[in-house]
Amino acid sequence: MGHFCGSVGTNIVSMCAAAFILWRFLALCRKLGIAHEYLLAGCVLFVPAYWIAASSTTDYMWSIAFLIAAAELLLDSRLAWASIAGAIAMGFRASNSLVLAGAYAGLLIYAWQSKWPGARILRILASGIAAAVLGALFFVPSWQMTNRTLQFLTPGIGPAAMWTLKMHVGRFFYKGIYLFGPIATVLLLFFIARDWKRLSPVNAENKKARFIFLGAFLGNIVLFAKFPVEVSYLLPGLVFFMLLAGMSFLNRKSSIVAVLCGIASFNVFSISLAKPNIPMHATNAKLTFTPRKGALVEDIEMRLKAKQCETATCWAKNVGEQSAL
Repeated sequence: MGHFCGSVGTNIVSMCAAAFILWRFLALCRKLGIAHEYLLAGCVLFVPAYWIAASSTTDYMWSIAFLIAAAELLLDSRLAWASIAGAIAMGFRASNSLVLAGAYAGLLIYAWQSKWPGARILRILASGIAAAVLGALFFVPSWQMTNRTLQFLTPGIGPAAMWTLKMHVGRFFYKGIYLFGPIATVLLLFFIARDWKRLSPVNAENKKARFIFLGAFLGNIVLFAKFPVEVSYLLPGLVFFMLLAGMSFLNRKSSIVAVLCGIASFNVFSISLAKPNIPMHATNAKLTFTPRKGALVEDIEMRLKAKQCETATCWAKNVGEQSAL
């Protein structure tokens, strides 16, 4: 019973949060008239980073659950509740502030373009400020523990040698490709180039949603451009990207099925496009084109090995075997 209430219990909470995200994803698709919602939801579900986070005691799923709730509440003009949901999302991960700020910025741009009354725009601003203030309260204990400084916000990104301009840009694109996997990424780029003008029928609600989702997605991209450390950092943007895709270039069933197959295959099979000189702490890398195990298979193997570890050194060794940048 004690074991169930420990890691197993918290992992189940992560799974419940992941299920909640997919539930709200489907609800938003139906609300906005996005076709083939189950296939699109599958494109979220089968992303390896999503599976991995949904079966781990990490805060990714928990925070994204509140982010998608905040976005939906903004869409429904339930601003007070959006502030609360957004604040909790920031409480889980301070970096979510950029994603949430993007969503609010998108809504404000839409409101300005639609010539909403000034009082209504002020209420949106007030909601965003309230979310920021309430979210900041979660970090008061951390602020006090670091002698009332913002040192707790300093990310652990490794030595400066890892972050030359070449390696910073390389990590951004390399890790971005490995959210969906090389095959699915190529397919997505092809469909964007071919069908980016194919929009679903536009009405006021759809246009409003596009601004909110695009703002949230771009907020996540800005964050990842600054800190391209882990592929999982892109998970908030994944949800909003797929909603946007379903409203534009990914609204053909055949296209969605092709992308879904590409994503699913990435769980078991992949292609290594770069080899680091130092696994996990690369200061240089050379281009390769080498078959390798899929991201989910590698994660399962790593977990089975790490299960036998009792020290940080053992854990680092087994993680390092994945040869990540």
